[in-house]
Amino acid sequence: MKVSRREFFKIGSLGIMSLYLNACSGQFFKPERSSKGRVLFPCFDKGIVKIYDWDSGFTSEFPTPLQYTHSAAQGIQNKSEIFLFEEYGSTCAVFDLISKKIKKTIQLPPTEVFYGHGVISNDGMNLITTEHRTTSFDEKSGYLAVRNPSTLEKIYEIPSFGLRAHDICFLDHDTMAVSNHGNNNVLSNVSFISFSKKSLINRVRIEREWGHMGHIIPISKDEIFVSSVLSEMPQTKEIALLQELAKNKGQMGADAKVKLRRSLQWHPSPLYKVHKNGNIKKLWMEEKQGLFKNNFSICAISRREEIYASAHTRSHCVIVWKKWKPFKIIQFDNPLYPAAVAASVDGSELMVATAKGKVRFFSTENYEEIKENSLNLGSGPVHILSLK
Repeated sequence: MKVSRREFFKIGSLGIMSLYLNACSGQFFKPERSSKGRVLFPCFDKGIVKIYDWDSGFTSEFPTPLQYTHSAAQGIQNKSEIFLFEEYGSTCAVFDLISKKIKKTIQLPPTEVFYGHGVISNDGMNLITTEHRTTSFDEKSGYLAVRNPSTLEKIYEIPSFGLRAHDICFLDHDTMAVSNHGNNNVLSNVSFISFSKKSLINRVRIEREWGHMGHIIPISKDEIFVSSVLSEMPQTKEIALLQELAKNKGQMGADAKVKLRRSLQWHPSPLYKVHKNGNIKKLWMEEKQGLFKNNFSICAISRREEIYASAHTRSHCVIVWKKWKPFKIIQFDNPLYPAAVAASVDGSELMVATAKGKVRFFSTENYEEIKENSLNLGSGPVHILSLK
């Protein structure tokens, strides 16, 4: 088929105009191959989320009604929906990636708070959020709220079988893994729960006083990788904190959150590989305990090769694990401590979000730094969501 010169230039100009309009609307062409993906940063103290395109380097930001967005989860049936969760806060919201607007917001009553995380069931029909009540201090205070993803209304509750449910994931269509915080009276644990039966499969207690089980990523349908944080908070202070939350309608602002963290005494604490049958493997370096202060974010670089990364905020380092042994330690200068980690879709790069809003990129071939971007992320996110 022959095309005249005039038609050729007409088609070309329309194509360029289409690319321009797509760029203006924030819709970018994504290569079918070699794409490193996009990530979403819930910014700690800025009331915004930021989206970063790994391939183009383009960053966009959008306001949210949340005072402090702790984490985010992506919809399954509708991947343009992003669910945002506060920790020590009363607000949950749904952000739409296409319109770049908040679609829905919900506020909890004063006696209840979101505790940082949520997950969509595998069929996409339910949103399960981690929450706890500010009026009790035992293993009945933590619970999972099963919500309608469209309205965010609570349908029913499932016990978290712990003091405070923090993170949650599905291991298969029915089995959930939940990390529960502890205090000086209640041991922290990981609970494996049947979603359909609303019942406990197994509760794996972690024998550490004041150990808080933190963030989870699934390894298989039977096993998880979970971080932990060992920090001291006297029960009198804990009660005062929960009473303050109740008085302020479940809200804790970012400034108060920062002050709380600075007031705690942080101790070295291991990471764990936990099987739902109760087997625990402690990931730890006895001779270098100082590296394990404030274990926050974890990510999978290559599940097939069993390569993972963990960010240790108070120790100013990232540890790369290979076959569940320390493989590489990346040290950071204070105050650019690491807050969150994520890997590119193809596994070729490791992203580390640090304090002061900087993001550093490392090659996973040798873990040498490739580049550094200043994305103005505030105090640094504690999570990075890889968008699908």
